[in-house]
Amino acid sequence: MPLHDLKAWKPLAESLRGKRWGYCQSPANVGDKLIARGTFRVLGHYGIEFVNWHGPDTECDGLLMSGGGNLGTKYPACARYRWLILETAKEKELPVVVLPQTASDKVDLGERVTVWLREHVSARYYPKGKFAHDLSLAFDPGALPEAKLDVGVYLRRDGEARFKDMPSEGDPAVKCITPEDYCWLAARYREIVTDRLHFAIAGLLAGRKVTLLPCNYHKSRSVWEASLKELGCLWREEP
Repeated sequence: MPLHDLKAWKPLAESLRGKRWGYCQSPANVGDKLIARGTFRVLGHYGIEFVNWHGPDTECDGLLMSGGGNLGTKYPACARYRWLILETAKEKELPVVVLPQTASDKVDLGERVTVWLREHVSARYYPKGKFAHDLSLAFDPGALPEAKLDVGVYLRRDGEARFKDMPSEGDPAVKCITPEDYCWLAARYREIVTDRLHFAIAGLLAGRKVTLLPCNYHKSRSVWEASLKELGCLWREEP
């Protein structure tokens, strides 16, 4: 089951009514795909018309930038894609909506851009940003297997990692391709310990005990405080 009633995203969805949106997916790993699937579920539930954006020739009345943790200069590929979106919007005079994001720093988004934030710390970069929960929390994984193993420790090995030299079962974002893969891997265990934010969410979706660890900037802690703490997720500063 999704972790939040879809009413949690009603203010966001209602703000999108009356337009045909082009959905712009930034370069994605499996966690971003989990966000996208939750996004599509919310948009479908509220009858928001959208198409996948394939470039400037896509027919739409506005652009939706996918949610996640790439609002800033931390990921160059995402920054280049964002520039293309904003240039298209400027040329065609289209509104842009940034779906719930975490910002690592301030970037100039120009005019006609509405920013939604999935946690509150990023408001220091975008003080006019509006809050909505991470859209992955709207994903419905369906039936999942019973747990067969006790504790699964999964730690990231990329540039956001703080514990890359510590032993673990590996980086779950490398092991998995689809949101269903993520949830099935998490469901194998009675307890998950991870510094991958969306693997923690996959564990919560599977109904498992989850402990989330920090990455190397405020993202995980601030999303935990804004959304996951109330869902029973635990927090530790170290494995």
